[in-house]
Formats: sequence, C-alpha cells, structure tokens
Amino acid sequence: MMNYNDIIVRDYFGEDAGIKRQSSARSVDIIPYGQDILTVEEAENKYEEMLYDAQHAVISGKQCNCYVRGKNISSNRASAGTVKLYLMPFHVFTYPWQWRQLFVFDYDTNKWVKEISMVAKNGKKEILPGQVCLNQSAFIIDDDPKLIEGGHYCLCAVVNTKYHPVDIPKRFDNNLDVDRWVLSNPNVALLNIYPIGGNASYADYSFKYGSCSDKEENFYLKIKFYADYKNGERWSEDTKIRVECTDARYPFSQKFFMPQYNANAIPSITVALDNVPPKVYLMCMLYLENEKEAVMPAHGVIQAEYMMEENKIPEGYEDLKDHFHKLPQKEGEKQTKYLIKLGECFAYQKGMSAKELRKMLAVCKMQNT
Repeated sequence: MMNYNDIIVRDYFGEDAGIKRQSSARSVDIIPYGQDILTVEEAENKYEEMLYDAQHAVISGKQCNCYVRGKNISSNRASAGTVKLYLMPFHVFTYPWQWRQLFVFDYDTNKWVKEISMVAKNGKKEILPGQVCLNQSAFIIDDDPKLIEGGHYCLCAVVNTKYHPVDIPKRFDNNLDVDRWVLSNPNVALLNIYPIGGNASYADYSFKYGSCSDKEENFYLKIKFYADYKNGERWSEDTKIRVECTDARYPFSQKFFMPQYNANAIPSITVALDNVPPKVYLMCMLYLENEKEAVMPAHGVIQAEYMMEENKIPEGYEDLKDHFHKLPQKEGEKQTKYLIKLGECFAYQKGMSAKELRKMLAVCKMQNT
C-alpha cells in the first residue's frame, strides 16, 4: 500500500495506519447487515468496530442489506468513488466471469444497478480527506441465488476512483493469486460468509415514492392489509412488520406488529415520513415475518397509500374535499392539517387468480376506511 492516498476498504483493522497483517477474506468494511439500516454516521462512529454479525446477518431465503465502508486516507485530496459488490460460491473463487454482481437501487436514476456511489455524511459524493463513506444505498442479497444454509460463500467489494480504478483479472490461476490481488489493492476487499437457516415464514415487497417539491415536506405511508374476512380469513397478529429505506439521504426503519382486525376497520399501519428532502425519488421495503404460520393469507392483498401533508386545502380543491383526510390536531397546534393522497399500489399472493384478485380489489375499495 506504499503511497496509497485514496479511498480504502480495509482487509483488517489497522490497515489504513500501515499495520501489516496477512489476511484477505475477513474484511472489516464489507458489512452484511440483515434487514437493518446502517447510516454513514454509525459507520464512522464505529469505524474501529466489526459491524458484521455472522449469527443473524445472512439468512438463507431472506433479503439482506449489504454495505461497503470506506475512508479517504489522503491528507490533502478529496476523492469520489463508486462501488461494486460480488457474491461467489467458493468453487468459482478463481473465475471472475462467474462471480455474481449484486444489485442496488439507485435513487438518482430510479433503476436497479450494479454500481453505486460512495457517499459521506448528508449523502455528499465528494469524500474529503479523513472522511468515512458508505454505499449510497444497500446492495441486496435476495432469495434468487438460493444460498444454502451452512454453505461457504464470499463477498468481494471493488471501489473504483478516478485516481485508482480497479482491473479485475479475467481469471486467477489459484486461490493464492486471488489473495495477492486483494492484498495489493487497498480498494478491494473480501469477506467469507456462511448463511444460517431461518424457520420463519417470510415475504418482502417494495414501494416507490418521491417528492417533487423544492423544500422539505412531510409525507405518510398508510399500509392496509386485506383478506377474505367475510369467510374467516385473518392476518396473524403474530406477524412482524418492518418498513425501511436504505437511501443515505433519508434512511429509516420502523417496526410494527400486525394490528388486530375488527369489523369497522381494515388492519393498517401508518408510517410518518417527516422532513423528506426536496427533489428525491425513494423506495421503501416492506418485510413480513411470522414464526408460527404463513405470513400472508390465501387471499391477502396489501395496499400502500402515499399521502402528503398540507396546511390547508389548496385553492381549486374546495369542492373535492373527499381527496383530503383531516389530521387530528396535536396538543399546541394552532392550524388544522390535511393529507392528500398522491398514489397507491398493491401487492398480493403470486398464486391468486385474476378473478380472486379482482374480488379483493373490489373489497379494498368498499372497505377503504
């Protein structure tokens, strides 16, 4: 690492201080993080801590958020970089053309991509000398690779910068060559992972939303859970719900239990999104998990409504008051606030027939309270 003065992804603690140690497959800066959110602030505050917990981070059949932590070790030059993250079973270790690139959602382009910017605090892409950085949003290990419980896999992080682009060889002759390549590139790192088993019933869904405003605004996500209640179907109250966003500009994670059904109200949760930054396009993930029974009933439908908070009913909408929901006033508030619904989307069982889906969507409209 002689004279290296750019973004480093460490193979081991102390590497950025010049401490020499021969280890290339236990990086402290590749961080599978389960379904939790890692912020740049936490990555920086715990820079000398191992944040990867092998006992819960990578669970076979579950989605996993993966982060790559870096630091600009230059004393006088700002930098910028992008990162790629590869997943490989052990038997393809020396064959880069068989490494599987993980996808990450790029909130700037509204696309799933294979390379994302590294960002410092407040989502800034310019990494100043001494600053810690993180991938702008999390790479996703989903259930597509069909990770085997107890199998041996490896993650490979590659950070490219203007001053130090990385050339991945077309092939390696042996594992020792891979080791040499990693140790000789301070912006490349490896982490061995061993997926553990999960017994819970599990499902995940994504919802996209955004703000075209030129200032911060308050929004709400209301998520409703429909089923064939008339015929006795129910969502289990033991179902755990998590709603989260991994974008470094607006990260959040909120947890709930499935609310109880009653004849007067469809079970729902409301996620308050305060101070959403201007001009952003975001995606949140909805995770459902149940250790006792199926996570979704046979005719389950999820409806997500996206609403914006307004201080008054806008001019021209006086005769369209049904578009607005009046918010209960909080103690000390002098002004009544309203919610206007901007959009909605639905998620449902893959096995539902078109007829069953139409029926449940009709129920959604009739019971939309």
